[in-house]
Amino acid sequence: MVPNIPSKIAFGITHSQINTKFKQTEVGKIPQEWEVVKTGDVCTSIVPGRNKPKIFDGDIPWITIPDVDGLTLSASKTGLAVSREELKKAKGKTIPPNTVVMTCVGTFGIAAIATREIVINQQLHGFICKEDVLPLYLCWVLRAKEADMIALAGKTTIPYLNREKCESIYFALPPLPEQKKIAAILNSVDEAIAKTQAVIEQTRKVKQGLLQQLLTRGIGHTKFKDSAIGKIPECWDVKTLSSVVASDKPITYGIVQAGPHIPDGIPYIRVSDMAGTSLSSEGMLRTSPEIAERYKRSAVAYGDIVYALRGNIGCVLLVPQSLHGANLTQGTARISPGNNINPIYLLWSLRSPLAVKQALLESKGSTFKEISLEKLRQIKITIPPIEEQSAIAKMMEEVEYSYINNLKSLKSLQQLKRTLMQDLLTGCVRVTT
Repeated sequence: MVPNIPSKIAFGITHSQINTKFKQTEVGKIPQEWEVVKTGDVCTSIVPGRNKPKIFDGDIPWITIPDVDGLTLSASKTGLAVSREELKKAKGKTIPPNTVVMTCVGTFGIAAIATREIVINQQLHGFICKEDVLPLYLCWVLRAKEADMIALAGKTTIPYLNREKCESIYFALPPLPEQKKIAAILNSVDEAIAKTQAVIEQTRKVKQGLLQQLLTRGIGHTKFKDSAIGKIPECWDVKTLSSVVASDKPITYGIVQAGPHIPDGIPYIRVSDMAGTSLSSEGMLRTSPEIAERYKRSAVAYGDIVYALRGNIGCVLLVPQSLHGANLTQGTARISPGNNINPIYLLWSLRSPLAVKQALLESKGSTFKEISLEKLRQIKITIPPIEEQSAIAKMMEEVEYSYINNLKSLKSLQQLKRTLMQDLLTGCVRVTT
């Protein structure tokens, strides 16, 4: 299920241009009734002790940068915790609940709120907010101030913010009711992002499980036989990839030297063009019609499959109608399904753990893997009857459709979050309170 994507209207946001008067400040234009404040003026700092505890056998969580990834802090991912006795020996101090904890070494602006008593290491800084500053609002402000913090840190081998610089971060502060509403809006988007990410991960697991199950066990079979790749349904075959492609279109790579980019030329598919979930001509380099003609043996047609021979070995994508007649490079190969082979089934067969494992075992190179055409042609895949191929292909495409839609939702939510952080934390767009 794809989560509903919240909109500005759903949050009760109104455009500030209607009723708001602005003033120019050191942080830019802000609403007339807002203030510009400095973290050191509206917060009390808590700086961690200089010495790291030697023994971690207590019950107070020891927090480091990797632990600051959500909006709340209550435990260490490593499970490390300190006792009061050991902390006293190290001359350390604890952070009380409701303190805003921020990363200040190497990585800046990641902030979360302690929900219980914790201990932080020297790469973190604590802010106890005064009564007119909502801790959650400060979290969002700090997350939006990364660029300012980088400038404050200056150019050092490992950039860091000392106490003075942590207390020198200027930001726009609205009245408390508006802080609460802004924080609530940004929280709701963050929660929607987290839910969508969870759905994506679950769908990915379902997809991997189906690939393993459907491509070796099929649908509803009870009788199996031994084969070169293990047990498969009795009515299935195991064939090499070269034996299931069109007889007049053998597996081949493409253009060796494409020449300079010709804006109106013939697009050719590189491994770098295969980073997404589908192929698109947008951003592709193009070669001249003369060079493409010399390599017409490797031209691709709608329904063909493109296989990455280098780098991301095992990545396969279907050729869309918009790229019918395009070509390839040496780093990619064309696979044209033959008779009685469903192109979508073949696509998913090549994505299966069985096929990917074979490809990786046959690839060469320590840092830059590559599989030869000869080895690619020898990859073994399972071949069910054409009706079952179609049924398996349909099931896999339904899962993939859900997966891609959730990825699109996530991208939209992340863009909405960036926009809202910019608009709401500056007062460019106002909220109803």
